[in-house]
Amino acid sequence: MTCLIHTLILMGHAIAENVGDSVKLAGGKEMNLEKAKAIADTVVKALEPYCDRIVVAGSIRRQKPTVRDIDLVLVVRDRQNLDSALMRMGSYKMSGMKIARVELDSIPLDIYFATPETFATLLLIRTGSVESNIRLATLAKKK
Repeated sequence: MTCLIHTLILMGHAIAENVGDSVKLAGGKEMNLEKAKAIADTVVKALEPYCDRIVVAGSIRRQKPTVRDIDLVLVVRDRQNLDSALMRMGSYKMSGMKIARVELDSIPLDIYFATPETFATLLLIRTGSVESNIRLATLAKKK
């Protein structure tokens, strides 16, 4: 439980910054939910062979009518081939141990790397709205 609380507190501080980065990358462009789902489903199918688990998060998971980016949370099995597949899809904007950002025809794709132990927490954080995450971080700080 302490790990979850610590993660929520840290993520609460970084959430607004990450959301701002995504909006800048998207250039303020939005797409409808159905288009975003179709793109996300295509990406998930392409990446599944290299993952133990992969789930769409963010505004698509929350069923928002308009979407600015695509968020995926995954447990990677084969990072090298996953990276190769991502490079074939679009241009890397950032790649690290915990996050990768790829632009697919001006659509930002944010990939969050989890372990089996952190998957549920990361999915919660990356699905919840900014406001929801701030509330969670505030509650965690009080505990």
